[in-house]
Amino acid sequence: MRTTLLIGLMLLAGCGDDNKTPAQGGIEGAPIGNAAPAPDVTPAEMAEPAETPPALPANQATAEPADPSKIPAAIRGQWVGLSERCGDRGAPLALEVTQSELLFHESVGTIKKVEAASGDARRVTADFTGEGESWTRTLLLQPSASGQRLTVTQQGSAVTRKRCDG
Repeated sequence: MRTTLLIGLMLLAGCGDDNKTPAQGGIEGAPIGNAAPAPDVTPAEMAEPAETPPALPANQATAEPADPSKIPAAIRGQWVGLSERCGDRGAPLALEVTQSELLFHESVGTIKKVEAASGDARRVTADFTGEGESWTRTLLLQPSASGQRLTVTQQGSAVTRKRCDG
């Protein structure tokens, strides 16, 4: 009983300030922090990582982070309405998104500004022309996680399209 009490007190004393020297009430040789070294492990082995992390594949090692001022690949491409047929150039919801233009069925928007929204979504301001008129509009282009849908929101109205090229 006395031995158990003594061991308990010694352990409790080690729970205080780990930086105390033996003269300040610390326990000499007690591990610092919550983990004690594994038995039969040399200090050199403790310094080396147990496992080297795998190298990134060559195509990921050089990948650059997405530029928020550019249209990401997840948005670029050919899109039509969910019930429309891909390849139908007369489809009312047909849209082609390039790095510099938004090509709708009856209008063309020249991209002037691109801002990150969230993830791959972008807020795009473009100068449009179509049917003899000109206007400037900001649209939110938000791809789905699968990349097979694109929701275009403008002036509080959202339309979802399906990808045709991929």
